[in-house]
Amino acid sequence: MQSYFIEEIISILSKGGYVLIPIFVVAQIGWFFVIERLWALRKLSCAQRRFWRDAPNTPEELKIFVQHKGDKLPGLFGKLVKGVSNGVEQGERTMINDVKLVLNEGASSMQRHMSTIAVMAGSAPLLGLLGTVSGMVATFQIITQYGTGNPAMMAEGISEALLTTQAGLIVSFPLVLMHNTLLNRADTIETECITGATRLINGLR
Repeated sequence: MQSYFIEEIISILSKGGYVLIPIFVVAQIGWFFVIERLWALRKLSCAQRRFWRDAPNTPEELKIFVQHKGDKLPGLFGKLVKGVSNGVEQGERTMINDVKLVLNEGASSMQRHMSTIAVMAGSAPLLGLLGTVSGMVATFQIITQYGTGNPAMMAEGISEALLTTQAGLIVSFPLVLMHNTLLNRADTIETECITGATRLINGLR
């Protein structure tokens, strides 16, 4: 079964021509960064429910609670709590500045490699188009030399054109979806953390 699968892959690659190789490489690079971003955003996800469930209501008790929890919360919200706990003695302005600094660093971290995924998603169909053009050029060369009397001789160029176009679209479409999903996830995390930090600073007044 495994040898048959390998033979099928080799057959498809040989029919698709050399352009399938960079399309395959683009797919590997794109999905590597998609998986890396999924893991990174999972680590940055806000863990606020448990924090607010245990948080006291009075400012003084909340201040002690924040200082105690500052180094123990995971994710981006945990970094915000730590920033607030470090500046709580200096007043509201210091806390706000610390929150802005953490959010800027967090936003930069969440956007890392997003442009690379977008470039891989956009380059795959362009490579497929390149394969289409090269396949059609090969087909026209066959027609010029031998005419249209033997369709079997033209099949190789047509096969290359169709396979590369199909491969480019197959690679591009899920990468575009994952890129949009990752951007939405990053925006959600940032919005939740801004809301949580605002609520925390208001509670410490």
